[in-house]
Amino acid sequence: MSLWLSADDIRRYERATRAMLAPLEAETADTWRKQVNEAVRDLVGGDESISLLPTGNRLFLSEEDPDLAQGVENFITEYTPNGILVSDPVVDLWQRMRRKSTMESFSWASNAKMIGGVGYRMHDSPMISDVLAARGIRDFVGLSPDVAFGDVLVWILFKRKDQARFGEHTQMLLQTLLPQLKAGLESLIRFDAQRASLDELSDAVVVYGADRREIHRNASFVQLCGLDPDHESVIGAARSIANSLHPLVFPGRRPGHVPGMRKLTTASATYELKGTLLPPGAFGGDASVMILVSRVGVTLPDADTLRDKFGLSRREAEVALLLAEGLSNAGIAERLFMSPHTARRHTANIYEKLGVNTRKGLALLFLK
Repeated sequence: MSLWLSADDIRRYERATRAMLAPLEAETADTWRKQVNEAVRDLVGGDESISLLPTGNRLFLSEEDPDLAQGVENFITEYTPNGILVSDPVVDLWQRMRRKSTMESFSWASNAKMIGGVGYRMHDSPMISDVLAARGIRDFVGLSPDVAFGDVLVWILFKRKDQARFGEHTQMLLQTLLPQLKAGLESLIRFDAQRASLDELSDAVVVYGADRREIHRNASFVQLCGLDPDHESVIGAARSIANSLHPLVFPGRRPGHVPGMRKLTTASATYELKGTLLPPGAFGGDASVMILVSRVGVTLPDADTLRDKFGLSRREAEVALLLAEGLSNAGIAERLFMSPHTARRHTANIYEKLGVNTRKGLALLFLK
């Protein structure tokens, strides 16, 4: 049976497609999730939405009803790369059956049919009866794409049966959005991995998109700015270089080309800024610009000086220097060939001995 879409339906469908394909245009992963939830909810005429994603601040996210999302999340016992483990036996059974059948879109009716084949009803599920039904939810549809990094969910909830805008064809329509959602998810996860890699660098780095919008500043850049009261000047200089490298301004620039360095002097320090044009795909589909910022003329003391001045052990002094440079415990462990547990233990001891509790505090103490 054919599905007919009105002009308004097509506009809603296009909006959902654009939202799914544009995770890097949102400020955060959670912002993107909200945009996707809202667009899909508007497309099918739902009342509320919940998303499940292994990135962002919350595993389950609902803009309309955070308590509802928390109620669902309370049933999660573990999140693994192979999927979620839940304490609800009916939902757990459905998840296993869904994965086995490779079903990537679902509805209340399709779930009821699947678990009904093995002797269960929907309201046998505590999650359905105690969380959804208790909040007036009577129907739902959703997407759960098969991806390599764990379970993902876009879940649209209705307070009345047969409320979905496209009736029994709603699940079929959602199925057509799967390629766009998967593409957006892959971009987001790849971007998260790239940001994590940048955060491990001791060099201060900030990345700008082709639209001149800042995409990411790594932990070392945040640390560097925290050491300078005039850090807005540093950010402004980095943005200026990014603008000069914009592909629309200099279409002949090739990826990897560095047009030169710029020096900036504030009341606290002097900086060298170097910009590099990155190819499409590095951070999204368009070219991007990475700015490397180095603070010159000011250096941290060496390990021996720290040992003598602060009463640290040799190993603690080495760890303290890397902490002051902005490295994470994982980065320190890799740099000094120790376990992450040992790095955390040294970090705790250093903070206790020196009376500070942040990397920025350490750097300020050492620079004084």
